[in-house]
Amino acid sequence: MSNERRLKEGTSAFYIYDEKITFSSEDPFIKWLREEGFEYESFGHGNGPHALYVNINSKVYTRGMAGVGLAPVVGNHAIHIDEFKQIYFIFKKYEGLAMGYYSWEQQRKLDEYLKNKDAIEAENKRKREERDAAYFGADPSFEEYCKDLKTALLDDSWYKEHYTEEEIESEIEYFEKDVKHCFEREEHPNSVAAKWWIITF
Repeated sequence: MSNERRLKEGTSAFYIYDEKITFSSEDPFIKWLREEGFEYESFGHGNGPHALYVNINSKVYTRGMAGVGLAPVVGNHAIHIDEFKQIYFIFKKYEGLAMGYYSWEQQRKLDEYLKNKDAIEAENKRKREERDAAYFGADPSFEEYCKDLKTALLDDSWYKEHYTEEEIESEIEYFEKDVKHCFEREEHPNSVAAKWWIITF
């Protein structure tokens, strides 16, 4: 992909003009961009003394050039560093999530989840650890483990629709070495069922 195409990707290039931008090795904003994973792309002799193009999709930035428009600019106007960071962090909180269009209620629930994401994930991890400790604390045999894995797979609507009980038993037997490895690592049958498609890929 050419430099120009990367900068124009997704029409998400921001033009940032701020006298705080110095392009020195100690420039705080340049250092911050690099810490956030942005890479510099050269477009020749940039000569904008305090100007940058920054693309939040391709994570590319380059120096502005007086009188030359290098890419379409969001809003068709320059913004300052603090304004760019506000916009950037709005999009960053959705990083890794599938693109979607939400109703107000769905958006409210998503915002609530994002606000409490760390606490929710910590609680879910605690519950999984308690579940795993209780299960393996009962000292199940490998045969019991395979039976519980089969039950977990049959509880999944997709497997229930596309596989018979005999086919699942046959598949578990075929991948016995992988299943035994999960058993020895004390992975709960439900966790193994959730990644069964990866094991059998």
